[in-house]
Amino acid sequence: MLTICIPIYNHDVRPLVSAICSQAAAVDGSIDVVCLDDGSLPSYKVLNSEVDSLCRYIELPQNVGRSRIRNSFLNYLSPECTHMLFMDCDLLVTDSQFVERYYKAMAAGEQVVVGGHVYPSECPSADCRLHYMNGVNRVSKSAEERNKHPHRSFMTGNFMIRRDILERIPFDEQIVGYGHEDTLMGYRLLQQGIPILHIQNPLLAKDLDTNAEFLDKTRASIENLVLISQRLGDPEFDSQVTLLRYGRMANRLHLARIGRWAFRLMRRRMEARFMRGCGSTTEFLIYKLGFLFHEYALHS
Repeated sequence: MLTICIPIYNHDVRPLVSAICSQAAAVDGSIDVVCLDDGSLPSYKVLNSEVDSLCRYIELPQNVGRSRIRNSFLNYLSPECTHMLFMDCDLLVTDSQFVERYYKAMAAGEQVVVGGHVYPSECPSADCRLHYMNGVNRVSKSAEERNKHPHRSFMTGNFMIRRDILERIPFDEQIVGYGHEDTLMGYRLLQQGIPILHIQNPLLAKDLDTNAEFLDKTRASIENLVLISQRLGDPEFDSQVTLLRYGRMANRLHLARIGRWAFRLMRRRMEARFMRGCGSTTEFLIYKLGFLFHEYALHS
């Protein structure tokens, strides 16, 4: 049995749940849909409570974070459930065969399957260009490309996992801020020798963050990444993450101090450009590397 798990936080999930439940009903198999609200604003709870007529809808009393909310779904599964399909609440289904593809992968015995993400054909506005640029150039990749490095490409917004694997290897609940809980999970699956299959079954990222929101989330994710790296103290983990690999290379070449100095000098100017929707993917990578050096200095 497949359980579709949708964690909710401050989004109207009615269109997503309606589409998913319609597809689930059309599949020749047993599928359950569960929504867990992670402490959303009351206005969203009022809207989303309407899906209770379509699926199981549960409101948690307070926000527990991106890792714990996913683990919490284990408390609401039926005994027959063998696989869990996770979908972020801010994504949309664009293909009528979305649920069926995952169901077939489950029936084929796959352990972990990732469907991917796509973005609108054009950037909606300059105010969300930073998120759009990063998504199109770094996140939206074909299944063929993702399968070249399947564990590095693991993302939590659209994936299926066998229930017993998540019970044995849950998301790390020490990660309470934003970002990189998926990076660590991908690495843990690699350590345990659990294969990840990437398929072409994407969800659409339609509700993009503003440039200011995306900058805030980027900084928060790098803060998390540094804390995870230092807590693990595992060079192999660092080698799996592009930003950490660049950071280690800069340290070996004795460039980290120069990088911190340059970042302090250029930070405000770069952030002002990003806020206006300017800058390239390369510039944004340089900014992230500079912020990484900044965080290393704070936590050293």
